[in-house]
Amino acid sequence: MRPDDEQAGAEEPPGRPESASSCLLTDEAVVVLPCARPGCAGRVRVLTTLGPEGEVHCPLCRRAYFYVLGRLDSTPAGEASPRSGVRSWRLRYLPCAEEPKQTLLTFVGHRDIEIGPGDEFALIQQREDRAQNVFRNVTLGREWVVQPTTGCFPVLGLALLVACWWVLALAT
Repeated sequence: MRPDDEQAGAEEPPGRPESASSCLLTDEAVVVLPCARPGCAGRVRVLTTLGPEGEVHCPLCRRAYFYVLGRLDSTPAGEASPRSGVRSWRLRYLPCAEEPKQTLLTFVGHRDIEIGPGDEFALIQQREDRAQNVFRNVTLGREWVVQPTTGCFPVLGLALLVACWWVLALAT
């Protein structure tokens, strides 16, 4: 009799129990997200072994981010801005932890973020500017990067520079 045959009759080892605390993110060693700082090409590594929330840093720009790992517990709520593509999100979620309890998370994100009950997610938010963040639906494998707009100053500055150059060119 081969060892495989002996083990075939044995009971399967118990797997992780299906409970509110089971979270696939805890099986992953790391979740990698792009840095939310405009112009930075860094990749922020969130070690899932450090817990459901904490602080991480971008290896390139050294920007500090607060992170959250969890599983959506109910349908998301929020308010969309009529003029922009952003929305104020409110998620009730279970943190990826030993003893999860329902928690509320609010953040500013794109209106087209896809997430439903049971989906697992990772969020990094800059501490100084919470509108600068990255939301990743780990279940779907999609992410959304929210960066602050540069506003109209660069456009006006460029227009002013071109106008000055044109006036100087005509004057000579």
